[in-house]
Amino acid sequence: VRRKQMVSTQSTGHEVHASSVNSVQWSPPDAGLHLACGSSDGNISILSGSGDDKFSFQMIQNAHTTGVNAVSWAPAHPCGTTLDPSTKDYDLVCKRFASGGGDNLVKIWRYSEEKGSWEKEAELKGHTNWVRDVAWSPDTGFTTSTIASCCHDGKVIIWQCKDLDKATWEN
Repeated sequence: VRRKQMVSTQSTGHEVHASSVNSVQWSPPDAGLHLACGSSDGNISILSGSGDDKFSFQMIQNAHTTGVNAVSWAPAHPCGTTLDPSTKDYDLVCKRFASGGGDNLVKIWRYSEEKGSWEKEAELKGHTNWVRDVAWSPDTGFTTSTIASCCHDGKVIIWQCKDLDKATWEN
């Protein structure tokens, strides 16, 4: 039996963090080619692909004061959006993700097309120790956005928001 060997090469390097990178996640395809990277240095970098095998990046400095443990992208289309190409909602695409850190917080970040930068949209308090992971639920057709976060204290919190424009989250 003959086996082919797969040869791989590194196409792009990203060495901008001063400490370990703890979490990486690609954005949903409809949002474009973006990779969020959360680091123990407290920063989050977002790499953006331009389609010609080149990546640029933006940095959210001091996203979490004692390190970033997790990142999770929101669905590209806001909850309740009709994904029918004939409707005006079809082109609504939002770049948004959640992060969890050693400061016991979950934070929501949104890309401002107007400013060309990432802005903190919400800060969710409820954990008593490090937030170890966050997971934004996929779009299920419901009108509520849902995030789960887990903590070093053994607690899982389910966060829900009915109107992302108002950024009012409840647990």
